[in-house]
Amino acid sequence: MSGTAGSNRYVLRSDPTAATPASPGLDLQGLSNLPASPPLAPRRFNVCTDMQYDPTSNVLLAMLELPGVKKTDVHITLATCPYSRAKLLTVSGTSRQLLPPDRGHTVRERKSGEFVRSIAVPPETSIQDVHAIMEDGILTLRIPCGRAVHAEPPQDVPIA
Repeated sequence: MSGTAGSNRYVLRSDPTAATPASPGLDLQGLSNLPASPPLAPRRFNVCTDMQYDPTSNVLLAMLELPGVKKTDVHITLATCPYSRAKLLTVSGTSRQLLPPDRGHTVRERKSGEFVRSIAVPPETSIQDVHAIMEDGILTLRIPCGRAVHAEPPQDVPIA
């Protein structure tokens, strides 16, 4: 198949190694001798999240948008980072594509695939403290945080 797009000529062939008038002497035979690229890691997307800390109840409320995601496709873990020793509550899972495979003209704006969102929590937080409920595509997490401490102002770290 060939045609013109503006002043540029383009040629589409079923055999990409075949030399064409648009690409004389094209030789892709040696490409099979090159080292293979490592496989790409699956893309993950971040979940839209609203968070609010209530100083009267000392509770952190987090609401994560998970439209169309089943409760069975969501996993919540609580772990301590071995390097920073920060405690993280992590929500992960899979959002499935709801439309059938592409047929004709398809517009996809919803994200699908693996998602992940981590929230820093106080070091004394235990899994029994975290209350999770999923309703109408919103995962709501209630995390007791204890009394807030006086925050020191941020300090600049010099760059050498």
